[in-house]
Amino acid sequence: MMLTMRSPLSFCLPLVAMILGTYQITSAQQSDPCYNYTVLNDTWRATTNYVVDVPALRCDGGGHWQGWYLLVHQDHSVRMPTSCIPTQRCGTAAPIWMSGSHPSPADGVVTRQMCTSWNAYCCHPSYPVPSIQVKACPGNYIVYKLVDPVYCTLAYCADFSSKGALPSPTNLDHEDLVTTTPAPTHSEHVVGMHLLVSSAKHLNETAVEEQILKPLRDLLRRRGVDVSGIRLRRLYEEQP
Repeated sequence: MMLTMRSPLSFCLPLVAMILGTYQITSAQQSDPCYNYTVLNDTWRATTNYVVDVPALRCDGGGHWQGWYLLVHQDHSVRMPTSCIPTQRCGTAAPIWMSGSHPSPADGVVTRQMCTSWNAYCCHPSYPVPSIQVKACPGNYIVYKLVDPVYCTLAYCADFSSKGALPSPTNLDHEDLVTTTPAPTHSEHVVGMHLLVSSAKHLNETAVEEQILKPLRDLLRRRGVDVSGIRLRRLYEEQP
């Protein structure tokens, strides 16, 4: 789940105005991602979350990412992992992790390469993810400018063991909660199928049908996709 955050200072403005008369957030703060971000608090993003059930796999593709994000778990900010994550963790088939260290507040906004773990690859060459911007904020929390991973089923990971501070005050008003990830489109599902079956060559005919193709058909039907024109068998057979 995610919720849109206004500047932390904005929540105490009415009280400050009453006590001190007037108060304004500076233009620098308004443009600073440390004060303007969206909270991302999906528990399924945990690096320890192992998923094998195809319908349960998450996808961060779809072009819905806008602006900066703060990863949160319970009462702490958390960080993206910076080392290789095994396949089928973080609630998805191919988890996304950050290659490179986190910056310090003095570094300002930095760019970091993202990697996708799939099969024997920690950074799979066939499923690249665009680089993102990262900023360390005063108060010991990190914000990330996330981008569309392009492919399904890929999703950003969160390391819940990397506990940091929360900006104070933090607004966690449940009225602002919205679904993080919209349902993938038909084309995103097709890309996801390529990813899911690319390592299935060792399966026999029956296993492919029961473990890969049937769950994919069921998932598409539940999400309102007409599967009659999707050639799942041919898609499998065309894998290298």
